[in-house]
Amino acid sequence: MKGKIELLAPAGSKDAFYAAINNGADAIYLSGNNYGARAYAGNFTTDEIIYLIKAAHLLNVKVYVTVNTLIKDKEIEDCLSYVKRLYENNVDAILVQDIGFASLCREVFPNLALHASTQMNVHNKEEAKILKDLGFKRIVLSRECSLIEIKDIIDNVDIEIEVFGHGANCMSYSGNCLMSSFIGGRSGNRGRCAGACRQKYRLIKDGKVLSDDNYYLSLKDLKTYNRIDELIKAGISSIKLEGRMKRAEYVALITNIYRSAIDKKLSNTKLIDYEIDEMFNRGYTKGFLFGESNNEITNIKSPNHMGVSLGKVIKSKNNYVIINTNLLAPFDSIKLGDSIRIYDKNKEDGIILSNVDVYDKNMIFNHKMKSDELIKNNSFIGFKTHIDLDKDMDVVKTSSIDLMNRNKDNDHITKKIGISGLIFSKNNHLALELKYVDDEINVKVCGESEEELEEAKSDYLERIKAQVNKINDTYFYFEKIDIRMNNAYLKVSAINELRRRLIDDLEKEIIKARAKYLHENIIINKPKFEKIDILNTNNIYVKINNKAQYDACKDLNVKYILTDNELLKDLDGIYYMNDRLSSNKGIQEDLAISSPYLNVMNAFACHYYHKNGIKIVGISPEMERSEIKDLIKYYNKYYKSNPNLLILVYGYIESMIMKHCLINKYYNYDNKNCMQCIKNQYYLRDKMNLDFPLIRGNNCNLKLLNSFRLNLIKYIDEIKNMGINNFLLDFTIEDYDATYEIINAFKNAINGLDYKLDIDNCTYGHYLKGIE
Repeated sequence: MKGKIELLAPAGSKDAFYAAINNGADAIYLSGNNYGARAYAGNFTTDEIIYLIKAAHLLNVKVYVTVNTLIKDKEIEDCLSYVKRLYENNVDAILVQDIGFASLCREVFPNLALHASTQMNVHNKEEAKILKDLGFKRIVLSRECSLIEIKDIIDNVDIEIEVFGHGANCMSYSGNCLMSSFIGGRSGNRGRCAGACRQKYRLIKDGKVLSDDNYYLSLKDLKTYNRIDELIKAGISSIKLEGRMKRAEYVALITNIYRSAIDKKLSNTKLIDYEIDEMFNRGYTKGFLFGESNNEITNIKSPNHMGVSLGKVIKSKNNYVIINTNLLAPFDSIKLGDSIRIYDKNKEDGIILSNVDVYDKNMIFNHKMKSDELIKNNSFIGFKTHIDLDKDMDVVKTSSIDLMNRNKDNDHITKKIGISGLIFSKNNHLALELKYVDDEINVKVCGESEEELEEAKSDYLERIKAQVNKINDTYFYFEKIDIRMNNAYLKVSAINELRRRLIDDLEKEIIKARAKYLHENIIINKPKFEKIDILNTNNIYVKINNKAQYDACKDLNVKYILTDNELLKDLDGIYYMNDRLSSNKGIQEDLAISSPYLNVMNAFACHYYHKNGIKIVGISPEMERSEIKDLIKYYNKYYKSNPNLLILVYGYIESMIMKHCLINKYYNYDNKNCMQCIKNQYYLRDKMNLDFPLIRGNNCNLKLLNSFRLNLIKYIDEIKNMGINNFLLDFTIEDYDATYEIINAFKNAINGLDYKLDIDNCTYGHYLKGIE
């Protein structure tokens, strides 16, 4: 697809859907009420999605539906039925995260286009090749990919590549964030992220507080409209705009800007940047995509819309302020209906300007601001506030009434497509031919009036033509209408009936021509449920992160010592386990064991890994015990055998894995590989005074661990009775004594011996209480 790039816009509501179409989107992604990674967006019923697919296809716009959450075993049948309806109604593709559900869809719906959600965290050509072989048509790459890495994938794997080009960024590698899940039970992998990354934290070093509260995990928003040519040159198939939680006016503005950028119709980029900032911004970054520096990619001061600078409070008394507009951009103005925010570190107030006093430069009242008045630079205005504010507080404009109005025509589709018409007579009936042609389809419909033509008493042909041309309430407009017949008369109601019938027929034929799957080509198979004989193993696996932990393992004769710390990989008798950000997707090749962070939550995902050579499959730490039992039950039911599972029973859960290093930023180092996380122990402390450890991951990624450590020693017998006999202990910040004590206790518990383990700061995680 080099030389052409798809503009993919978000829709979390009907108004946003219409805004995307009206402003030039080539495709739109949206979600149903279930199984989408934005559960708190407006979203759509299945019937609404089907209606929108038809409307979009009529206008040559594609629709992709997100089914990109992890799917529980009990949901598989319902989710398949949902996808079946989308498939039968010509959805252009579905986006998926769950590898098990994806493999099932490929088998059941062989012609359905699958797109790999960014939640699958694909960021290299080896992973892309795996998904290509599974039958995926497109991959939405990890936001952490650089353009160089993307180009390497495009050059080596024949698959469509989609990248995020604008909007909110996640701090963690997508699909690898468990922070919201383990803090509040709202899982990002189930579309219910609570936004833990947008909260305040303090940075702690070896118990010492280094900083005040800051938004250390809050990334700036991505903006790349001014570098579209580089994306096109790289061969990227689609540029994606984030924003299913955003209002329709935002979708309208951003879609229009990126459409103009792709079509090379941009002008006055300073004004464009200002309007983007005014609509919504957390500060902007070119992202990892274009090599943003570690120090510039986050905004630790604010996680919310920052607006544009307006001025400062110069006078404040009794909930009334006077502000200057000295810092206002020269091409903007203030108008009644604009929204502003006044703030400092301790307090803030938001106001919609409605009753405003205008002052002269001597601070003398001049007049009440009029509805059509524009306040420019170096002006003074006063108004009431909700709370008492202070002099010198910052003032920003957070919404422009004119900008919102310019982008608010979103309650219907205004986009039209041009057609041609031919009016003629046939067997003494009025005949009408309608035709639509573009680069992909050529559609023609023809019909005749039910009533016969009569002799005209005056020139009536122009009246017939004018009546046929009344299609303003449709998706069409006539580029031309030819009339080739002798003068004749037909009553208006008969002309209208013929026109409406032919317009309806034309819509149906265009939709049919655009449909990815004609009805007769929709293939729905029954899954074959291939049995795989897997030898059940019974072992303890210990994952370590430092030399002291290694020594403890050796002193206790631990057979399987794992690490993903490249600094330890050359130790004798250790298995180096590339973490889940690696080319082998978390698979420890010598042991054929997979990481518990690969998001295996159902029998089909487990079977996929067994089928692809993994002997021991790690199950997700987000699973509740009844769901683990379900996985085993459904695996037995469908595959007539037992899965060989690994369960994480001890350790600080990896809540996030980040390419950004907040420790490095704190010290303002130029070189990211500063090794501070090796020399000292750092934490983030939240408002509840809980400390979240920070440790080094592969390739200088930073891991944020949960504040409590998982400890399921009490439930070892119950887990064994389920049929799970492989146990993982994950050590990160523990010293030799703690490691020795914990391993020894778990070995005894697993072997049915008495054990003693007296450790604090523990949790049962999701084992007793799962996620929604």
